[in-house]
Amino acid sequence: MDIARFFELQSVVVRAVNEGQIKARVLTELRALKRISKRSIIANEFALSKSLVRADLAILESKFIGIEVKSEKDTLRRLPSQIASYLRHFDWVILVVASKHAYKVIELNLLFVELWVMHADGSIEIIQTPKSASPQAGICIGRLLTQADQKRYIGCEGNYHTNNQDYFDINKSNAHAAFINVFSSRFGKTSKEFWDAVRYRQIKSDDLAKLSRFQSSREQFARVKEEQDHMWRMWAEQFHSSTLSTI
Repeated sequence: MDIARFFELQSVVVRAVNEGQIKARVLTELRALKRISKRSIIANEFALSKSLVRADLAILESKFIGIEVKSEKDTLRRLPSQIASYLRHFDWVILVVASKHAYKVIELNLLFVELWVMHADGSIEIIQTPKSASPQAGICIGRLLTQADQKRYIGCEGNYHTNNQDYFDINKSNAHAAFINVFSSRFGKTSKEFWDAVRYRQIKSDDLAKLSRFQSSREQFARVKEEQDHMWRMWAEQFHSSTLSTI
């Protein structure tokens, strides 16, 4: 990395971007680099089994990519354990940090992690690209399947095991194939809606809401609540008017 360029960028005084804006910028960059496309399946805030870790972005392409974002407001206290979990669940891991965290992250010497730095002017710099994926990459991908999913895919192959999880831990390729089907089914519809919305324009932080499987339900709930609130306001106004007319 060009150190002079790094400090030059830090001298730019702009309003700090939030996590959603960083995510939108990262997706824009990945699309420009042709590392993702309209066929990519994306999940926003994806839970990694029982590890209590949520991937900021999970992307299914030719590889299963996990992206962790650290904005200026975030700390790095949990980062090593978060990255360790990412490396066990994803084929490839990208860590995106605000420039203020860059040197501290470099000092952590995180192996098998692609490191991006987002500078104050909004530009992104890739400062570390591993030569290969972690030997543990995706070793726990079977743990991302629900018990129902595990039984379904074991049953489809005619294999019955007392411990479904042990089966998928041992048979990584089977787990990976099963997970691709489940992830695509679960997030395919929302991903299509997202890509249709941003096809001819820049990706914005507001677009990330489209990547939630429950967004349509939330919108429907909000509409129903708004209609109910309107109904009660009308009733209250009519009641108030009738009360005044009788006085």
